[in-house]
Amino acid sequence: MATPFQLAHILSEVLRKAPEKDQPRIIRGFVAFLRRKRLMAQAPRMFRVLEEMAEQEEGTVLAEVAHLLAVPHARTVVRPEFIGGVRLSAGEKVVDATIRGRLQKLRSVFGD
Repeated sequence: MATPFQLAHILSEVLRKAPEKDQPRIIRGFVAFLRRKRLMAQAPRMFRVLEEMAEQEEGTVLAEVAHLLAVPHARTVVRPEFIGGVRLSAGEKVVDATIRGRLQKLRSVFGD
C-alpha cells in the first residue's frame, strides 16, 4: 500500500505536468481513487506533505502558534489542554513554553 508521502509525490508530479485547466479534473479523479481504495484516512497526512513540499519550493516555513486562547488575525491552534502559555512550532523546531510542558518536565526530573 502506498504511504501518504508517496501519494503526495504522485499527485504533485501529475499536477505539475498537467495543463492548469485539467488540474481540477485530476484532483477529483485522485480523490475518487482514494475512496475506491479506502485510502481517505491517508488524506490529511498526504495534504500536510503537499503543503510541506510547496513551502520548500517557495522557501517558506509555516509557523504554528498553539495556545489556550485564540488571537485575532493570527494563524493559531487553540489547545485548552495547555492550561496556559504558548507552544511555537516551525518546521521541525518546537518551543514549548506552556504550563503543561513545564509540569511534564518537572515530572520527568522528579519522577511521577
